[in-house]
Amino acid sequence: MKKSNIVSAGLALFAMLFGAGNVFLPLALGRDSGLGIWYALTGFVLTAVLVPLLGIISAALYKGDYKKFLGTIGVVPGFLVALVCMVLLGPFGCTPRCLSVAYGAVEWYFPQISLLVFSIVAGVILFALTVRQSSLISILGRYLAPVKLLLLSAVILLGLIFPGHGYVTSMPNGAAFFRGFLDGYGTLDLIASIFFAGLICASLRNGADDDYTLAKRSAQAGAIGGLLLGLMYAGFCLVAHLYADQLQGLDKAVLLSAVASIILGAKGGILANITVALTCLTTAIALTVVFAEER
Repeated sequence: MKKSNIVSAGLALFAMLFGAGNVFLPLALGRDSGLGIWYALTGFVLTAVLVPLLGIISAALYKGDYKKFLGTIGVVPGFLVALVCMVLLGPFGCTPRCLSVAYGAVEWYFPQISLLVFSIVAGVILFALTVRQSSLISILGRYLAPVKLLLLSAVILLGLIFPGHGYVTSMPNGAAFFRGFLDGYGTLDLIASIFFAGLICASLRNGADDDYTLAKRSAQAGAIGGLLLGLMYAGFCLVAHLYADQLQGLDKAVLLSAVASIILGAKGGILANITVALTCLTTAIALTVVFAEER
């Protein structure tokens, strides 16, 4: 298998995992942690990067079959855990959160658009992009993920080059670490990684003669995705830290739009709308596919 396929799978994993919570949680963490930012970021990376990576590798050892993986705790407990996780990832958790955060970004510039109309349009787009599941990883890894990464990086780099006035509050180091540790779990990426492992393994199975090779490729793709996640989290935390005084009192859902508007200006801030929409769209696509396949 070509290394480009593993890189593409890693990019796709990053695109699938980096959704709504991955946008506003590190931004809110950077805004609120003050001098404890590095402790907060350390706790966040532990549970939002390393733990999901373990989830990918663990599920890959079962060829991405989450039923067999969760079934190791027993048939009934495994079924109940899978059911709860699927509900959280599907209609009662991550997917609505992706749409609500995307709407919050769009509403920042287009308040005349109602949530109902936005949800209908988003639903149609999701259907169009998920109806052909066989090409999902290719679409995410080769097209959507690079664009998403470029847009997010642009906001972060410009924010670091032209910093704001800095923090206005601060947390004790221990409290900052604990806040970051808990917020990392709040991304729900551990749960998502177990279910997304099936999509990753399916894209890497070609030419894999044994389970070890498949698990190794999945781990490599997971490492690429995890590295990108960690870099994005660090960038968002630092940017929000540098512009903390201008982000006070804002709802978490509009933090990226606010940061981009401050850094890029009113017109350039439209970039944030595109970024948030693309960020939430790629995650919602993967969640929809997983939920639809195993409903």
